[in-house]
Order: sequence, then structure tokens, then C-alpha cells
Amino acid sequence: MDFSSESSTLLIAFAGLAGKIGMPVFEFSNLTRGLDVKRIFVRDPRLIWYHHGLPGIGDSIEDIVSHLRMLTAGKGIKKTVVVGNSMGGYAAILFGCLLDADEVLAFSPKTFITPYRRLICLDTGAWPHMWRLQRSRRARKDLFDLKAVLRSKKPNTSIHVHFSVRKIVDIVHALRIRKCPHVHLHLYGKGGHGLIRLLKNSGKLEQILRASLS
Repeated sequence: MDFSSESSTLLIAFAGLAGKIGMPVFEFSNLTRGLDVKRIFVRDPRLIWYHHGLPGIGDSIEDIVSHLRMLTAGKGIKKTVVVGNSMGGYAAILFGCLLDADEVLAFSPKTFITPYRRLICLDTGAWPHMWRLQRSRRARKDLFDLKAVLRSKKPNTSIHVHFSVRKIVDIVHALRIRKCPHVHLHLYGKGGHGLIRLLKNSGKLEQILRASLS
């Protein structure tokens, strides 16, 4: 967490399964250090899609939401942008919605994590974590499908999904929520599931972040 900036804009970044945001956290931190905003980095060491909360904070998604609200209360924050990649992209959309964030930047996000639906789409990555999530009694299964979440909660959050044509599974996940309110799709011809790394190396990621945070 870095609240050293006097800015009224907050950037919340959610890490993926490897504890990264498509790149080591220190790289993303260095990338965003030049942005005049407050920053919070969130990582799930339990690798269970944030459904078991976070150590020292709580055991549920609701506990994470409450903690983030507590951290930001009274800080004069007027704009919140949430970012994440892959599993972190799922978290960015979910928590962006639950926190009533202004904008979400989701790169190659998973938009549904129900095992049977992922199996149908041949999306078998991180399968051990998926089955552990499915067997969990604490997991909020009503939040497994972001299409249903977005349609039921109808958030005003502007959600930007960045994905590559080079990864069929990512196309399936992106198209799943294409008709949901305030969802905007951004398709790229290169990058695959590592799109965010390509955007970072080309300088495009910083441009996207600056445009959203301005």
C-alpha cells in the first residue's frame, strides 16, 4: 500500500495465481510509481481466487471488501481504478463491482471459474486450484460467473477487457460478458495470455493506465 501521493485517485491492483500482475509485482510497482496516485496491491497467497479472504484480514470476499473500504475511508478518494490480469482480472472485475469503482482494467481475465464450464471450453489451466475452489464450503459460488454478477448488481463501473486473438480461451471469457452493462472489449492481434507483458514492453500499458487514472 502506498498512500504517499496527495492525489484523490486510487489504483487497486489484484495479483494472479503466481502472485504476479502478468509480471513480477516489483515491475508493476515500478511502472506505476511515476503515476501520481494512491496505490494498493492485493495478492491471494492461498491461491483460491480470493474466495477465502486474505491472511490477517478475514476469511471471505466480504472481509476483503470491508478491509479495502476501511483503508480508503477518509482519504479523500474521488476516483478508483481497479486492475488485474488473468485470475487478477477476475478479481478486478468482481471487486471493482463490489466496491463501486469508477473503472476496471482487466487483462486476459477469467470471467467464469465454474469447473464444468471451464472444462467445456477446454480451459484447464490451474486445474488443482479450480477443484479446491469447487469443493470449498466458504467459496461464494454465486460469484463464480461474472456475467451473472454484472447482470444482477448492474454496477455503474466502466469495465475494459483487454484480450488477444491469439488465445482462444481468452476470447471465450471476454465474449461471455460482452453484453453486460458498461463492458468494453479491446482485442489485440498479438500477445496471447501474456498480453499485459507485451503491452508493458511496448509502452502501451502505461498509456492505458495514465488514460484511466487521469
